[in-house]
Amino acid sequence: MILGFCLASGGVYSGLATFWSVPPLFLGGTAAAGAFALINSVANLSGFVGPGMMGWLLQITGSYRAGLWMCVGVPLVAAISMQLLAGSVLRKAG
Repeated sequence: MILGFCLASGGVYSGLATFWSVPPLFLGGTAAAGAFALINSVANLSGFVGPGMMGWLLQITGSYRAGLWMCVGVPLVAAISMQLLAGSVLRKAG
């Protein structure tokens, strides 16, 4: 189980460098700064809302399974949106 958590955290942290380099690719100056601020705001809100959602889903379903699927689904949606965004940036550049 500990090995699984180590691999999962390695996977999460491996994408951060690529993630933070994306806004300046298509935004400049103050817009890029605003994008960084928005990203940080959403991250801070997720740290507040996430545990509450986990508890709410535990109460509704009686199991941690739904909350853990939420923890899988949110990064999956983020990865898909980054892939779509990368494709759009590459089409504009090429």
